[in-house]
Amino acid sequence: MLSLFILTPLLILFILNLPIDFIRKAAFWLAGALLLSQILSVLLHALIPWSIYPDTFKSFFVFNLSIDSLTLVMLLAIGIVAFVALIVALCTIAQERQRFNFVNLLLICVIGMNTTVLARDIFSLYVFIEITSVSSFILIALERNKPAIEGTFKYLILSAIATVFMLCAMAFFLLAAGDLSFAAIHSAFYNPGNNFILKLAVSLFLCGLFIKSGVAPFHGWLPDAYSVAPASVSVLLAGIATKISGVYVLLRLFGSVFVLNPAFQSILLFAGAFSIVLAALAALTQDDFKRMLSYSSISHRIYYSCLRLRYASGLCGSGISFL
Repeated sequence: MLSLFILTPLLILFILNLPIDFIRKAAFWLAGALLLSQILSVLLHALIPWSIYPDTFKSFFVFNLSIDSLTLVMLLAIGIVAFVALIVALCTIAQERQRFNFVNLLLICVIGMNTTVLARDIFSLYVFIEITSVSSFILIALERNKPAIEGTFKYLILSAIATVFMLCAMAFFLLAAGDLSFAAIHSAFYNPGNNFILKLAVSLFLCGLFIKSGVAPFHGWLPDAYSVAPASVSVLLAGIATKISGVYVLLRLFGSVFVLNPAFQSILLFAGAFSIVLAALAALTQDDFKRMLSYSSISHRIYYSCLRLRYASGLCGSGISFL
């Protein structure tokens, strides 16, 4: 059942790009129906749990997928924000060709975000974070003007640096744990011989996530990208895409997978507090509304992350039930 959150958008994406005119014209309605079905399926999960249905595609689908309460919330948020972005695109993007391109890229982004929240191994997590990021690059430059291309270029360069950090971190995780599943990495933290390697891996992965989520001082790309993107793209990026690529992964890994000592937790909280204050002060100095909202978005989402990490830090030993 969980694999349908990935395979259904992929199937619709394939259908939309068939050389049939009336299907292309119905792209908006197909994407809207998909997103509404995702919202409804999450809301109905409390009444009809997905676990009672066999996963027909499990034998063809090798990703390790699982779900818990945080995943449910994120799937619901992805559906709602993507649907709102689709409505905004219908009202603000006049060219039919450009609107069709937006729908295609939106579906790719939804596939990336859905798999990111469902994945339970760090390699799949990384792959689909990159899929989300690549679709975001193209969406920012959708109008193909100079400011949009400049904002995309800044995002692309910093994201490439984050990718290097995350790939190096995964190599160290594999060296220490012998596997990249969340459960294996979590178990490796209880082996004293892995202490240095795991600290190095966590530090590198944390730097990559800070860039992806726009935490100060790695936030330089975010206001430029948000301010030059079309309104519908800004809704998608600010509403959910950067939260999934950075903040959600930060909560998932540092809340339940990585076992950190109090000193490391204090570093995380200090970095979050610095980012909150800096972004809030920067927002006060802006005369462009979208730039002001981008800085405000940084401040508020990092504030929530700090609260969530503080709460989860006491549950690292017991909060591993989703693995």
